Amino acid sequence: PSTPPSPHGPAGPHGGVQLGTFPVLGSLSLNGRFDLNYERIHYNDHPFKSEGENALRSYHHFLFLTRQSAEDPVTLTLEVLSLQFWEVGYRVGGASWPVKVFAKGGKILVPFGGDPLFHHSYGGLAGFDQRVLPVVFAREGLTVNVERRLGPLALSGDAYVIAGYRLKRADAVLNLQSDLAPLEDTPLGVGARLGGAWGPINVWYSPYFNSLGFGRRLFLQALDVAVWRPRGLPVLEHFSLGAGLLRADVSGGEAEGYGGPGADYYHFASYLQLRYHPTDWLYVQYRQGLRTFGNRRGLILDSNALTREDASSHNVGVVARWRGLSAGLFQFWNLEKVDETPDDFTRLVVAYEF
Repeated sequence: PSTPPSPHGPAGPHGGVQLGTFPVLGSLSLNGRFDLNYERIHYNDHPFKSEGENALRSYHHFLFLTRQSAEDPVTLTLEVLSLQFWEVGYRVGGASWPVKVFAKGGKILVPFGGDPLFHHSYGGLAGFDQRVLPVVFAREGLTVNVERRLGPLALSGDAYVIAGYRLKRADAVLNLQSDLAPLEDTPLGVGARLGGAWGPINVWYSPYFNSLGFGRRLFLQALDVAVWRPRGLPVLEHFSLGAGLLRADVSGGEAEGYGGPGADYYHFASYLQLRYHPTDWLYVQYRQGLRTFGNRRGLILDSNALTREDASSHNVGVVARWRGLSAGLFQFWNLEKVDETPDDFTRLVVAYEF
C-alpha cells in the first residue's frame, strides 16, 4: 500500500474498492474485474435520436495475481490475461525504520497523478474513454517509493525511470497516448510524484521529463487534489471531490533545426469530479473536464488553433454496489470546440470484482 491513502477507499487492482482476494497458494492470491456494457452511441444531445446506434462491449476482463507476505519482503503483482502490467517489488528496511521504502521493477504502473493509478480523468473522460494519457499507464521501468508519517500528516514520494516517449517525425505533434517508443530504441523518461494526506484531504504533484529525439524534449506535470467524505461533518460527509490539472510542454530542437520560438507547443487537460454518497452502497456523480492539444499561445487553450480534438466533456451517473457486484448508468456529453461530432453516448454497466 502507498500513502497518501486513496481517496476512494482501499485501492483494488483496477482502481476499484478491493473487497477481498481469493487465496491460491500460500501468500499468492487472485482478484479481478469483469464487466458488460450496453451503450447508445453516435448521437448528439440525447440518446433517443434516430441516428443513434446500440452496442454491447466489455472493457474490463482482467485477472490479477498478487503475492504479499509480512514475513517476506518480496512482492508480486501481475495482470494475468493480457500482461497489461507486471511488477516485482522489494520492501526495504524493517519495522524500526522511520520511513517505509519500496522498490519495484517490471512493466510498472507509472506513479503519475492521483490514486488510484490505473485510470486517470484528465480531460473529463476516464478509463477506456480516456483521450489524453494511456488507458493503463504502464511501462517497463523501475520505481522507488518512500513513505513517512508525521502525526496526522502522511507523506510519500515516488521516483522512477521508464521507457519513454519518442517523436515519430521532427515536425510531429506528440500524442501522449500512442507515441511511446519501442523498447529496442527508446529514450528514458524520469519522473517523480510527491504526495501528502491530512485526514480526508489528499494532494499530489507529478513532474516528468523525457527527451523526444530531434533535440525536442517533453516536460509533463500534473497537480491533483482529492477530498474523501470528511466523516463527522454534517452534509459534507456525504460528498467526495476530485480535481486535477495536466500540462505537457514540448520545447527545444533549435540546434537540430526544429522547434524554436513560435514552434514550441503544449497540451492541457483538467477534470473536476463530485460525488454524492447518500449511503455507503450508492453514489451519484458529476464529472467535467477540458482537453486541448497543440497549443502555441495562452495558458490552457489557443483559440487560434482549435480542432475537433479540442473539447470539453461532461457526464452524470448513478452507481450502486453490493459486495463485488456493481451497476451504473451514465450519460456523457462531448463538446468539440469546432466541428461538433456525434460522439455523445449513454452507458449502462454491470461489473463484478473480487
